[in-house]
Amino acid sequence: MNKLLIGGVLAVATLLVLFAPEPEDDTARPVVRPARNAAAQDNQAAAAHTDRAAGTSNAAAGAASLDNAGNLASANSLQIKPREEQDFGNLFAAAATPAPVVAVVRKTSAPQVVTLPPGPPQAPPLPFQYLGRWLQDGEVSYFLQLNGRNLVLRVGDTVDQTYKLEQASAGTLRFIYLPLNQQQSMAVGEVN
Repeated sequence: MNKLLIGGVLAVATLLVLFAPEPEDDTARPVVRPARNAAAQDNQAAAAHTDRAAGTSNAAAGAASLDNAGNLASANSLQIKPREEQDFGNLFAAAATPAPVVAVVRKTSAPQVVTLPPGPPQAPPLPFQYLGRWLQDGEVSYFLQLNGRNLVLRVGDTVDQTYKLEQASAGTLRFIYLPLNQQQSMAVGEVN
């Protein structure tokens, strides 16, 4: 039933499109009138003056007249006049060139370079990435990654004679950086 209804609506719409009357053309088109020469303008002005002097009040007499070419020209019509050529120059040029800036250079003594003594050496940031932990028989093993290598560490283990896992408590692993004997910590979270 729905298919028949839709088909009928489409058929009616197609027929309306095919046999609909053409719309009227209401678009405005420009009217092109030949330009009047000076003699025709003088004749028209004289005729208008004569009509006013004679006292005629015929609006059609002053509204339309024939120019020298025989074309109907309206006395009240507007004409497009060519624009006078104007030289605007460079609109985007600067108004005036700015005055040159004069720099005053004063000689001073050479700047003094203050060299601070270097601070105590610091351990680099921990290079480990925490992967997880494993609890077996009461002993916790931590899975870490160092430069693409997977490591399994327990408290007390040493990695590459550089880092030692000193303590694991409260969700934190505490390492000692052996070359400088400095402590570093890594948060790993509490045991579930």
